[in-house]
Amino acid sequence: LQHKASRLFRGVQSFNFEVDFMAKDTTKPTGFFRRLYWDLSSPTQRFQYGLWLIRNFPGESGVLLRSRYIAKYLKKTGEGFRARSGVKITGADNLVIGNNSNLGEDCDLQASGGIIIGNNVMMGPKVMIWSINHKYNDKDTHIYEQGWNEKPVVISDGCWLGARVFVLPGAVLGEGCVVGACTVLEGKNYPAWSVIVGHPARVIGSRKD
Repeated sequence: LQHKASRLFRGVQSFNFEVDFMAKDTTKPTGFFRRLYWDLSSPTQRFQYGLWLIRNFPGESGVLLRSRYIAKYLKKTGEGFRARSGVKITGADNLVIGNNSNLGEDCDLQASGGIIIGNNVMMGPKVMIWSINHKYNDKDTHIYEQGWNEKPVVISDGCWLGARVFVLPGAVLGEGCVVGACTVLEGKNYPAWSVIVGHPARVIGSRKD
């Protein structure tokens, strides 16, 4: 942590100017400090800075540190939650995680539209779960000006998501589903106990068979 903080401080020192927190031109170095000041004034942004500092802290001590830190900011967290290295979360206050569930290495969750992860859910590395997406219906307006569609995502109890699964807004996984690596889950309901693979995702079997 000291090493990261030292590097950040040295980078800030490399700017040769007097700090002006009221600078209006955010393209100048003074604008950087103004932006940093406002970032640190926001609980949401403070969470991101804190997570950045501990995101890759190694070992089981790192898992414990991240899990306890992240849990303080989530909407609801069960017992036994584990967050492995590299985890990124946006919209943590709209994320619910149940008992004994884990976020795998380098998982990336965009929870601004709401994500519910049940109990005993397993995730491989680099899983992505998105609950919002850009609106794009108006061809006469730039996409970045059209706002967002929010659709909650539900991952029910006992599901297992393999490496690099991408869950799109509105997807609802029933209990006990197994999702193969690199599968792209569309925004629809998937029956409980399904075995799901592919892009787009398709159900190829049931764990009850």
